[in-house]
Amino acid sequence: ECIAQGESILILHPGRKPNWSKLARKTGQYASRVVLGKGISLPKERPWKQQDFSKQKEKILLNTLCSKSKDTDWVGLCDPEGKLTMLAWELAQCFPRVTVWCEFKERYQPLCDILMKELGAAIELTNSREGMMGCPLIGAMEAPPFRCQWDGLLLLVGRTELPTLSGELQQELSFPVPTDVREAAPADVDPMELYLAILKEKRQVLPADFCYILQEKKT
Repeated sequence: ECIAQGESILILHPGRKPNWSKLARKTGQYASRVVLGKGISLPKERPWKQQDFSKQKEKILLNTLCSKSKDTDWVGLCDPEGKLTMLAWELAQCFPRVTVWCEFKERYQPLCDILMKELGAAIELTNSREGMMGCPLIGAMEAPPFRCQWDGLLLLVGRTELPTLSGELQQELSFPVPTDVREAAPADVDPMELYLAILKEKRQVLPADFCYILQEKKT
């Protein structure tokens, strides 16, 4: 069992069979401020609570996609479960054409109605295998399912295995984390999540235009 504490954040990589009761006694108040190593799941009971940075990551993905709006007027969003409607709303105000790949298209209907009424804009919804083909720029919070194909540039957030399909071009995203934070993060801990946890603990926010660093790679 190994516990590393910094900036009032707890980093856990407790071994193969962690004794969660023992760890809870050791960590005290920090059990609700946890950043986990890859492949670790916390118990659902108190006092354990994992940090959730999904909204911050969505905002940074939005900023990164919109930073490319001068290069293309068409953007795609892979949202299989229909959880990113607000992100799609923001994209519709940056790009003339927005295509969303979603298994549950009905979850986007309220947004489509508001967009048409307030902006006179429409979002293209698809769940067909080739629905994203031809779209030059696509954002995703997780790897698209195998039934979603694309041939454009994919901006994929987080540490996710990408399905191997011929001709894909993925954009590997890196996060401009301060050097001291990056060096302090164990190999199995995402430096981005550690940095966001530190900002949250210090009650600081990311700059409004904060973006990922784009490093193109062929997959």
